[in-house]
Amino acid sequence: LDYYEKYGHTLVPITSNDDPTLGRWVQRQRAHYKNGSMSEHRRMLLLDVAFVFDVREYNRSNKANADTTTDGDSDKNVQNEKKKWRKLSWEERYVQLKNYVDTYGDSNVPLKYDSLGGWVQYQRRSKSRLSNVQRDKLEQLNFCWDVKDHQWKVKYEELRKFIQQHNHSHVPRTGDSKSLHAWCGTQRQLYRRKYNRNHEQTDTKRVMSATLTDEREALLTKINFEFEKYHDYWWRQRIQQLKENKRQRGHL
Repeated sequence: LDYYEKYGHTLVPITSNDDPTLGRWVQRQRAHYKNGSMSEHRRMLLLDVAFVFDVREYNRSNKANADTTTDGDSDKNVQNEKKKWRKLSWEERYVQLKNYVDTYGDSNVPLKYDSLGGWVQYQRRSKSRLSNVQRDKLEQLNFCWDVKDHQWKVKYEELRKFIQQHNHSHVPRTGDSKSLHAWCGTQRQLYRRKYNRNHEQTDTKRVMSATLTDEREALLTKINFEFEKYHDYWWRQRIQQLKENKRQRGHL
């Protein structure tokens, strides 16, 4: 996000002077996207910063503009776009946001959506500096102050409906369920890390910046979320079946 705000794009060179590891990380994200191993949650986060998943396709689609625009003009356009949202008053931007909410049903404007996305991002980061009137007006639009929390709640609601329909929380890794499956896996990883239940080192690296709060754990417990892995869960179910069989027949 810092790189995007500084340069106006996500085409980070492999040997970036800002952060030598950032370019390699960006390359890995493109590889994960290409081979289908990227979760929907991470894809959406990258889309919010106008992430370029296919550099060749991006270059082809911009070739016409490149033929008619000099490098100096291109840099100038980037800088103008970054400053564009500052040229309108807060009230004018608010009206634009209201129109967006009326059209799309929420206030989660992606950064790539004109210059309104940058303004919305700035409101979130400047919440403490906004006036009470400004905060109240934004909240009248059900303004999302915390995007990650909003995304967690959306996935939680998907899971609640899945459990209600299937009577278990082990979402299959197929079709439209891939994203929810990955999200559930992350919650289990966070749970194991929270209680130090021999979580794998790779799990820790992947979710080291996130935590499972007591509030979220309680919400998951409320809908009977199984914190065990799929094979652990079914292994325990088989043990219960064996115990019941022994109780009824006197042997296994």
